[in-house]
Amino acid sequence: MKLVAVTSIREGAGKTTLAVNLACGLARGGYPVAIVDMGRDSAARRWLEKLSGLPSGLALASWEELRQGIDERAGVAVVDLELTDPPGAEVLARADVVMAVIGFAGDMPDRDELDRIERKVQSIRQKETGIDLVVPNRVNPREWKENENKLMTLIEVWGEERIANPVPG
Repeated sequence: MKLVAVTSIREGAGKTTLAVNLACGLARGGYPVAIVDMGRDSAARRWLEKLSGLPSGLALASWEELRQGIDERAGVAVVDLELTDPPGAEVLARADVVMAVIGFAGDMPDRDELDRIERKVQSIRQKETGIDLVVPNRVNPREWKENENKLMTLIEVWGEERIANPVPG
């Protein structure tokens, strides 16, 4: 099973939106997927419970179930993860991919905060890279000058190859 951790540095960045859509998209593509909601407010679980039916192949699971290998049916587990919660360290250490959503609307973290987060995730994962993919969210293409500075900060910290394209071409 591949483990994808979806996290964010700040609340409201879009982590749950990305986690739920990634899990549903993979399930609709024929992959067996377990989604684990480790958010403080259980937003992913509430969102999925409002659907008229989960896509075939998608199951809600707990971290404990995945940890104990109970849900072996899943080929991919998507974990909606609060970066600062204690169980998060175990998820990050086991994750095959760590995706971090950075919200551009409002107060984006500064370079020092981004560096601290990267070092923290590196130390937990014991890898050269901490976060595998940074997903800029809530980017307004009409405010390109302001966004350009934010994108350059992300590139300086993580490198261009780890930044998802914020403006689809």
